[in-house]
Amino acid sequence: FPLLLAFDALLLALRARGAARARPLLVLLAVGLLGAVIAAPRLLPLAEVYAQFPRHMSGEEEHLPASMLPEIWLRSDLPDLSTPKGPMIVTAEGGAYWIFVGAYVGPLVLLVAALALLRWRRSAGWLVLGAAFVWLARGSDLAPSAWRALHALPVFGSMHSPQRLIVLATFCLSLLAGFGFAVVEGACDRAASRRGWLAALALAP
Repeated sequence: FPLLLAFDALLLALRARGAARARPLLVLLAVGLLGAVIAAPRLLPLAEVYAQFPRHMSGEEEHLPASMLPEIWLRSDLPDLSTPKGPMIVTAEGGAYWIFVGAYVGPLVLLVAALALLRWRRSAGWLVLGAAFVWLARGSDLAPSAWRALHALPVFGSMHSPQRLIVLATFCLSLLAGFGFAVVEGACDRAASRRGWLAALALAP
């Protein structure tokens, strides 16, 4: 999630003009330095442990099957969560652990999120980022695989279960729904304004 803050600061800087472009990046730098100072007592000992005992995972397991993508946001019923294997949803293409991926939002929210395309200057960046997280969540099941490229980088080699990255795609979807709601709100305000002018004209002597 800190990377999402960095991405948002970059988008703000790209949309700003003149000297205002530096402000989001400076705020990001200040927050990053403060976070590093606060986290240092915890992160430095961990870095020493990982240096002595490297943790490298294969990263080939628990990819997100393509058939699960619609169910993640549209399936309202819950699997059996009372047993360890109950949340595992199996399809012909593989399986997914529902606790990692399930995030019901419903068709109405998806429709509102689609309206964000009408404000593409604000929503395009989050749409691209959300699509990138879906690509990563598909894991090594795709060719080319964004997950394999990420997993080959330093630090990220300790990651596994790429399907969990769909949570970040859901976060991007929530932002797109917010942009879409702004479109609906603006349309309602314009309609109310027109009705007000029509009523004023009708009452005019």
